[in-house]
Amino acid sequence: MKQRLTRHALIAVILLALLPAALWGKDIPTIRVAAFNYYPAIFLDTDNRVRGFYVDMLDEISTREQLRFEYVFGSWSEGLERLQQGEVDLVTSAAFTEERATFMDFGEQVLLTVWGELYTPKDEQTVSITGFQNQPVAVMRGDHNARSFKEHLEKFGISSRFIEYADFDEVFAAVKAKKVRGGVVNSVFGDAAAKQYEVQSSGIAFKPFDIYFATAKGQNAGILRLLDDYLLHWRNDSASVYYHARLKWGAGQEPEEVIPVWVLKLAAVAALVIFSGLVFIVLLRHQVNKATRELQKSNNMIRLLLDSTAEGIYGLDIQGSCTFCNAACVQILGYDNEDQLIGRNMHDLIHHSHADGTAMPAEECDLLKGLERKVHCDSEMFWRADDSSFPVEYWSHPIRQEDQVIGLVVSFLNITERKRIEQGLIEQKNAYQSILSASHDGFLALDTQGHILDVNPAYLTFSGYDREELLSRHISEMDVNENAEDAALHVTKVMTQGSNLFESVHQRKDGSVWPAEVSTTYSPVNGGRFFTFLRDITERKKAQWALELKNQELEQFVYSVSHDLKSPLVTVRTYADMLRQDLQSKDQQQITEDLKYIDKAANKMQQLLDALLHYSRIGRAETHAQTLSAHQLVDDCLSALAGILEKQQIKVSTSELPQQLHGDSLHFERVWQNLIENAVKYRGNQDQLHIEIGTKQQGQDVIFYVRDNGMGIAPEHSERIFNLFSQLNPGSDGSGLGLALVKKIVSIYQGRIWVESAGEGQGSCFMFTLPGATVKTASAT
Repeated sequence: MKQRLTRHALIAVILLALLPAALWGKDIPTIRVAAFNYYPAIFLDTDNRVRGFYVDMLDEISTREQLRFEYVFGSWSEGLERLQQGEVDLVTSAAFTEERATFMDFGEQVLLTVWGELYTPKDEQTVSITGFQNQPVAVMRGDHNARSFKEHLEKFGISSRFIEYADFDEVFAAVKAKKVRGGVVNSVFGDAAAKQYEVQSSGIAFKPFDIYFATAKGQNAGILRLLDDYLLHWRNDSASVYYHARLKWGAGQEPEEVIPVWVLKLAAVAALVIFSGLVFIVLLRHQVNKATRELQKSNNMIRLLLDSTAEGIYGLDIQGSCTFCNAACVQILGYDNEDQLIGRNMHDLIHHSHADGTAMPAEECDLLKGLERKVHCDSEMFWRADDSSFPVEYWSHPIRQEDQVIGLVVSFLNITERKRIEQGLIEQKNAYQSILSASHDGFLALDTQGHILDVNPAYLTFSGYDREELLSRHISEMDVNENAEDAALHVTKVMTQGSNLFESVHQRKDGSVWPAEVSTTYSPVNGGRFFTFLRDITERKKAQWALELKNQELEQFVYSVSHDLKSPLVTVRTYADMLRQDLQSKDQQQITEDLKYIDKAANKMQQLLDALLHYSRIGRAETHAQTLSAHQLVDDCLSALAGILEKQQIKVSTSELPQQLHGDSLHFERVWQNLIENAVKYRGNQDQLHIEIGTKQQGQDVIFYVRDNGMGIAPEHSERIFNLFSQLNPGSDGSGLGLALVKKIVSIYQGRIWVESAGEGQGSCFMFTLPGATVKTASAT
């Protein structure tokens, strides 16, 4: 009778609630809820209806607020995607993370406090967390517990292979089928579904966390406030639908009807007051005992979680005294048991001094600032029971209760080994920098795209760039021989071979270039790096060039000696034979003629040998270098040749010669003297020979010239005239060594010489440079 009365009363209330909407035709608001298999909180039942204690709570709110909750079923990750895309309005069981906070708003009231737990097949023997090294572990896609478990494994240096499934049911199914060594699920689901799937807890639990109702960022704030109001009220009422629904689904019993308070008041009679009181006391005692057992279970689980971590963890009250600590904290700090820490002031006990032993006042302690905000530090020391210290990395988080800070939790790690490794790396880096700084060879570090990452002082000197200018430049901007495409091919080649040694040409900041010997090695670390040493081989190239010139001279010398000395010898031999015949015939006149030719040939040979000796000494004999005016050198030459110039009525004009030359004055004088004498010797039929001496600027080069209006030179002879013993007119005086001598002197000063002529009878202009002797002045630059 009582149940019938109650049911009728509830129907009347619902009808009264729905009557205004029916009369006015008002639409009932619909809130779309993302549902997924998370038994017993929310799940899809065998009749394809969404059920669970979340659903019971939302149904109660729906009845009271004239709302309709519509469930959109899918996986957890699909629910998050639908929330972001605006396809649902609300998700349940959302753990707060910084990443999720970018697209979700969370309720303020905690829906549940849960933790992650690792389950194994039912017949699995007791397992250790180290047994999961390189083993497959099932996790739910996008699950917060999975991320926490991965972080938990990393603390022990363990690496597992994670296989993702759509929901917790698929995770347990994989564990049962032994497709994986274990599976990570939420504690609520694990407690409820372990028996059904014939799996067991491994005893490895980790990282308790709170879960909340959540909506899309900036959307449906009113829904969250409504749900927060109900959760705040229901969690403080042990008879509320919040606890009733959890009890119903957690125990697996049939739903009980919740009788409204006003019905009970109408049905209550004075005769049942005492009986009801007794029943209430019995039920209350039962609830208290059950709550005590659950609290004890929760405390045991929390203790298990705390003692299974490698981090030291302890709590402080607002006075700084220790309220709890885990086994790792006791062990790291060198104590025997937690009783030696609990109740003690932790700042005075373990954080009282800096690394150098100086005192650290409590008001300067960053850790204690954790009462105001989260704090992280890795540059301080903790002190052990034996007064030894160790470098520590710690995190502190305030503990709040009803918006009041009641203490803080500190987690810490002994980072002695990490600091040792870091110091070793610093020392290695310093040694590396010292070696590179002291090296006379240039050094470049490049990435796999050819961009410059590091450079040493030697290369800065070679290139003329500042360090900041070079960093992030591409190597093709420095290497004259390679464009970006060539550099990419070269990079691939070196990555394949491992190393390479080659010669190249690099460009300085001022546009000039320098030859380099390049040795590069590839290392695959840090995404791939090329370590390249470059040696300036300018002097080597000069030596090679000089050697090539010497070889050419030697080749020409051998040819000239074998050719030009043969002619006088042939003459001597011929006239010696003739002299022998004339002596027999006693022809005195012919004997005298023969001796005359033999003597002339011997003189010619002596002249050639003297010229060769003189030529060979150029560049080898010690010289006395000095700085002289080019104008003065030319004047000295003209003074020495004044007699012959005046006798042959030769006109000589000189333009301004402001250059200063540093070297052997005899070298410079021989150059101008030979060129002037050459102009006089080959004047041809020119009655009035005019010689012009001067300089002109051509780019960075100073070009000296000696121009005449004499007989000129045919273009085909413009190279040959500088060879040893080369004479265009074989019957002319001299050894044919003058221009070869000039060319050798010019080459000593890194210069070159050439002749320009329009042809025979058109005059000649001999031009030469002396870059190794020309003194650069401010006006010249």
